[in-house]
Amino acid sequence: MHPLKWSRLACAAALCVCAFLVLSTQLEARAQSVREVRRLALTSVRLMEAADAPLHTIVVKDGVIEAILPQGTPAPVEARVIDGGGMLALPAFIDAWSTLGVATPTPEPARDVPPDTRADAPAAMRSALRKGLQPAVRAAVLYAPDKKAVGAYREAGFGLVAAAPAGQYLAGRACVVATKDGAPRDLVVLGDAYDCASFDAPGPGYPSTLMGAIAHLRQFFLDATRQRVIERRRAQGQAGPRPPFDPDFEALEEALAGRRKLGFEASSADDIERALSLCAEFGLSPLVLDARGIQDALPRVVEAKAPVVLSLEWSDEVEDPKKPARKAPAPEDAPWTYEEPLRVREEARAKWLEKRAVAKLLVERGVPHAYAGKGIEPAKLVERVRALVKDGLPLVAAQRALTLDAAKILGLEAQAGALAPGRMALVAVWSAHPLLDEKAQLRVLVVEDALHEYEAKKDDAKDDAKGDKDGDKDAEGKARGAQAADAKDADKQPLAGVEAFVGAWDLAREVDGAPMGMLEVASKGAAGALEVVLRFAAKEPLEQATLAGACKDGKLSVSTKLEVSGAPVEIALEATRDADGLRGEFRWTAASGARVEAFVAKAPPRKAGAGSGAGGRGAHAREEVR
Repeated sequence: MHPLKWSRLACAAALCVCAFLVLSTQLEARAQSVREVRRLALTSVRLMEAADAPLHTIVVKDGVIEAILPQGTPAPVEARVIDGGGMLALPAFIDAWSTLGVATPTPEPARDVPPDTRADAPAAMRSALRKGLQPAVRAAVLYAPDKKAVGAYREAGFGLVAAAPAGQYLAGRACVVATKDGAPRDLVVLGDAYDCASFDAPGPGYPSTLMGAIAHLRQFFLDATRQRVIERRRAQGQAGPRPPFDPDFEALEEALAGRRKLGFEASSADDIERALSLCAEFGLSPLVLDARGIQDALPRVVEAKAPVVLSLEWSDEVEDPKKPARKAPAPEDAPWTYEEPLRVREEARAKWLEKRAVAKLLVERGVPHAYAGKGIEPAKLVERVRALVKDGLPLVAAQRALTLDAAKILGLEAQAGALAPGRMALVAVWSAHPLLDEKAQLRVLVVEDALHEYEAKKDDAKDDAKGDKDGDKDAEGKARGAQAADAKDADKQPLAGVEAFVGAWDLAREVDGAPMGMLEVASKGAAGALEVVLRFAAKEPLEQATLAGACKDGKLSVSTKLEVSGAPVEIALEATRDADGLRGEFRWTAASGARVEAFVAKAPPRKAGAGSGAGGRGAHAREEVR
């Protein structure tokens, strides 16, 4: 071929490749836009689920929420402005237990000189037999982010992930990482979140049984405790042997002192009780990981005040054998297929339902807990939490387990888990509540100084355009019918949920138990309607306020607008009811910004002769207040 023709062909091919790359980049940009911003203003966003909730502006500076302002307040001049369009802003979710980006190494089992068994039979255990023991391993050092996996977390609305080593008796220490892109050193938010333990480890040799594993762990804890004693004595100038240099003993110092949780992976009630007993023996602060079989061990967990990170890695739904099958009868010549006995299928269904019921049990018993996506995709985790809410789990409790409660378990309650000034900028803007609506779309995700914008899904955009263009009368008729049905159902809504809230409640901050005041909740007769009188413990700047709202799906939601010292103020309160009382969030929004406080509330002590039942308790409690 002539050299000139060859050159032209090469140039044409190069141009084609460049055009393809540019087109690919543009297509990707339509799906997600990523920017690094120093100052950002998210305007016109709702902070509460209600469609008519007031709009706010969230101002972010240097990766931290600088202020939350009422709608209409001018945004900082230098801020990049993103219009939220009235969508819902939530704290970005937190996955409290995963193995994201962490490849756990296998520890060297022999850390000492092996004895000569030909000359003598040792009467004691070897001093440094360390099969499965490596508490000095730090996930923060090992963390190597997988961009695809991290991107899946972002698309599901997650801002933080606990990345943990696993698969050993003491696998190491978990860290907490942000889901933005960057170098590992810039992504680690908390270097040492909790130590990771289990009763399993691979490899031959001792231990190889459950009894051996427990003895192995006990011996290591005893040796580490002895090391602490020897080092303390030498620091005081007392005589004694020189302790060996052992980073694994040093790594366990914080856990043995009770300053860092020991996360025990345990999926059965027996393993959970074993883990709690081991922690109690050595004064360790337990954290139960997995916990899918916690039902029978729940009293012990409550007694130990152990937080739980619940795995939602369920199997596929087991069909209800009592439900009539909707399938055509098989022809007479069809081959025979085996079907398990009815009792076996009923038992399988019951076990599957038990796993689904654990989250509700934890809420009812007041056990602090978070959710884990270890073993499943982030989107699947959100989907399963949504299924729990549909089955009756209170929305506030489900959302807290993915946000504030997860942050508390990880030791980040002052930095993450809520939208408030001074906390990390971890904000997700949704078209609808993702734990209520399966069609909810993430439109904006802020992870510190990283802004991620997502376009609406194409199918939905096409449907919307078609509806606007053609004026689909059938769809409008269905929508009107659905609204009428909803209104009819609302009129018939039972008052059972309302009665659970009626009465007087002592209000306290969840973080430190400081008294906040008292709530007086009264039913207004209409379906679910409530009136709440909020009396503040601090009389200034406001002594009391009357809020109105309703109880729906087991959640109390009330609010009011008023003037305090001549300035407009909005007060909102959301709560759910459990066995211990009320639990929820109080929000005070003024021109200077918004303040959010997580609270718990309990009924005040009743005097002798007080009536029983919800109504009696409420009437007597209100009498005491007056």
